[in-house]
Amino acid sequence: MSDPPSEPARSAPADAATDRPPRRPPPRPGWRPAPPPPVAPAGPAGRPGTLRASTWLWLGSVAAGVVGLVSAVVNAGAIRARVSDAALATDPALAPGVLDAGVTATIDAVLGTSGALVVVAAVSLVLVRRPTPGMRWVLTVAGVLTLALLPLVLSLVAGGSVVDEVAFLAQAGLVAAALVTLWLRPSRSWLGRPGS
Repeated sequence: MSDPPSEPARSAPADAATDRPPRRPPPRPGWRPAPPPPVAPAGPAGRPGTLRASTWLWLGSVAAGVVGLVSAVVNAGAIRARVSDAALATDPALAPGVLDAGVTATIDAVLGTSGALVVVAAVSLVLVRRPTPGMRWVLTVAGVLTLALLPLVLSLVAGGSVVDEVAFLAQAGLVAAALVTLWLRPSRSWLGRPGS
């Protein structure tokens, strides 16, 4: 009697095995490329390369201008003597008081204007860290005036120390390159955005 109940027990697992689907390995995830790198937020950290290059060129021009001005101030006696000699060669009948006043005014005007333009460029560089359209124009005007003043500055310091001449020439070259990079499209569009 014990044998017949064992037979149905054997057939029950056989029926359950046929009802189940065959066992398969779990699905594998498909290959996907790596996600793109995160986009930098638009702001001071996202400044374009042309604007960073322009900033470094402006910094170089400010440094060269400072070196030229310091050298000119150190050699002020020699510059004063050359300008006085040039004025006396032009008009030998000049009164000494008029000559001294004219020489002082000429030297102060040329070097003072050059120094003021260096200060304007330095202050603008601090302010251009934020996207401000006005700073582009301030730097442009300062750069154009610096380039326009270059012949006067070079004629004033000519014949003296080589340091001031080379420094003012380097300043002019750096200003010209900075103006070009300042007006390239990425710099213009970044500076044209409203400040954040």
